[in-house]
Amino acid sequence: MMLDSGTSSGSNNDNSNNNNSNGSRQRQRSRSRSRSCGPSGRQEKSLEEYEKWLSDRGVWWDPRVRLWPPPGLCSAAAAVQFEDMPGPHHGWGLACLQPVARGEVLIRVPRAAAFTAAAELGVAGGSAEVQLEADANVPEELRSFKDDVDCQLPLAVALLLAGRAGQGGPWWAKLRPEVTPTRCLTAWLWAWPRADGEDAVPAALLGSELAGPVKAKRGRLRLEAQALRPLLSAAPPRNNNNNSSSSNNSNDSSSNNNSSSNNNSNSNSNNNNTILGEYAQACAVVMSRVQPWWGGSLVPFVDQANHHWGLPHIEFRCVEGGDVVGKAVRSIPPGEILQSYGDMSTADSLYRYGFARRAAAAAAIQPLTDVVTISMELLESVAGSWRLGGGGAQGQPGRGDMVSSGAASQGRRRELLLIKAQLFEESPWDGLEGCFGIELALARRLPGLRGLRSLLAASALLLLPASDWEAAAAEATLCGGSAMATANALAKSIGGQCDKQTGGSKDNKKKNKNEPSWPSLLPPGLGWAPSEASEVAMEVLRLRDSLYPSAGLAEDEAAYDEAVSKKVTSEGEGEEHSLLLGALQLRIVERRLLAAGLRELASARSPSGQMGAGSSSCGKTAGEKV
Repeated sequence: MMLDSGTSSGSNNDNSNNNNSNGSRQRQRSRSRSRSCGPSGRQEKSLEEYEKWLSDRGVWWDPRVRLWPPPGLCSAAAAVQFEDMPGPHHGWGLACLQPVARGEVLIRVPRAAAFTAAAELGVAGGSAEVQLEADANVPEELRSFKDDVDCQLPLAVALLLAGRAGQGGPWWAKLRPEVTPTRCLTAWLWAWPRADGEDAVPAALLGSELAGPVKAKRGRLRLEAQALRPLLSAAPPRNNNNNSSSSNNSNDSSSNNNSSSNNNSNSNSNNNNTILGEYAQACAVVMSRVQPWWGGSLVPFVDQANHHWGLPHIEFRCVEGGDVVGKAVRSIPPGEILQSYGDMSTADSLYRYGFARRAAAAAAIQPLTDVVTISMELLESVAGSWRLGGGGAQGQPGRGDMVSSGAASQGRRRELLLIKAQLFEESPWDGLEGCFGIELALARRLPGLRGLRSLLAASALLLLPASDWEAAAAEATLCGGSAMATANALAKSIGGQCDKQTGGSKDNKKKNKNEPSWPSLLPPGLGWAPSEASEVAMEVLRLRDSLYPSAGLAEDEAAYDEAVSKKVTSEGEGEEHSLLLGALQLRIVERRLLAAGLRELASARSPSGQMGAGSSSCGKTAGEKV
């Protein structure tokens, strides 16, 4: 799953304010606020050289706007203008020296200044796009950028190939390590690559919504790096003196590079692992800042403008004529100019940037737009145990608990019907195609959890005797066998009603008229469900909670409170610290959703539990749609 954006999305660099987590673009640094401190000599001219390069490429920016560099990357004279600048700042950023009114255009970037896979790199073979087209090892579907697919290959290859040109290359001013980082620590690069070559998930992410996507991403990176080996084997690292690399992100077999062994297989293995490590890091850099314009691009000023979790000062759009324009979306006082991360879930933020919105304490953690998924396999396993007279599961059941191949086959047929009826939804994450489940989340209107009624419906349906399933399947076939017909037949078998929606109902404006609307199919509230279905649903929620590595929610909350007060002393430590905090936040959010679901189901079963859509407490209260 990728986060699409018509405007610039969360894709900046080492940034934002002190209240935010640090990560691929937000790192806590031990830096003086003085802009004049730091190295001297040629490095002081980095800002001036970058600005000249931008001007030569046709970039325009308002005189009130200044690129705000880290210490030591501009002359002492240029640094004076930032010394008393209000507003937090880490790393690169944008500064506003004078007030700006809403609607004013502040920045204009032409395509010539955007780094793309089609950019001429000043190396033999031409652009990355040309070289990828000529490389038979790279699958055709990976050679071009798609903003809805989690693949950074074209632009990552361009970054690595540009390293061949070095300081004499046409993109050096933009891609030099002081301007564009050579690494970002995302969730899928955490404590990896591994020497044993396994695509294991970091322990802190086990059981979470990121466990599957992270493992799938690692597997894809290995396959992509293998296909790219002939093309990249001659490309040197972008920065051979990169002193910001964390030890836990070293190449798989870097410790063997000085070995006295001349074994060719070891040499090939080291080369493969080096390419994999460099490629994975390049992909992380691209993911943290890529924009969809011009087939995927790294765009000046969009890269440098820091993000925060509040309202943005500026938005960037690609306008008619082909330029990217940065326009003030509200009045901007003197100080830092900020973009916004927008409405991003904890899981998305960790996966894409390596950090989540930091809360001061566990009690202040909010679920944002997070979900927790109940997999179809887990639900069918628990329901299967009930159907076979187990009365519930002991531990976590699996397919092997089915006592006969006939029972397994029957369970699979039921799952296929539920998928066809769209009660189970396919995972939105790339690499998890064919994985179905029901998402639980805070809803946006009436109190309750979105998806809980669907979980009850699926539980009730999976407990039905075979004769009822056969009757429902026959009725669906008789009515045309569509998703709508199947959903209507299944809902009717558990006391639901026919879905007569035509696509224009208030609750289903985004639904196709031929797609079923389970909210309109199910009876209101939760009390309609048979007691056995409620028991199955509750058992599933308990088992889902047992997948996490820690003992319980209280332990995770205590661990977060301890970790959030820890002081970090280095950039590498800060990155890991941000990932750990984010992983703890993710577990806390998901476990609170599961706990809220258990409370709702228990309340619905109690004699005094008069429930409509249910109620929950997960840090905030919202309403239920499903």
